[in-house]
Amino acid sequence: MTKLAKLESISGSCVDGCQTSFRTGNAPWRGCSASGWPALSTTCRNIYHFKTYAECTGTGLLLGWQSRELTWYCSSLALK
Repeated sequence: MTKLAKLESISGSCVDGCQTSFRTGNAPWRGCSASGWPALSTTCRNIYHFKTYAECTGTGLLLGWQSRELTWYCSSLALK
């Protein structure tokens, strides 16, 4: 529970805008685009401020992401 609370405090503020599924008005779309699956997404945002791939995948496991989601999302962050 402590780890989840820490993640919430880091990502809950929507600093630099929240990730969204759809565009809102003239605001830029923010989030990961799965439309090019399995290609990596250049629009993924590192909302948890991961410093390493291992940190990203470890957090993803904690949050219940599927293994293909872990690999895709965490690898997409390397495109930044």
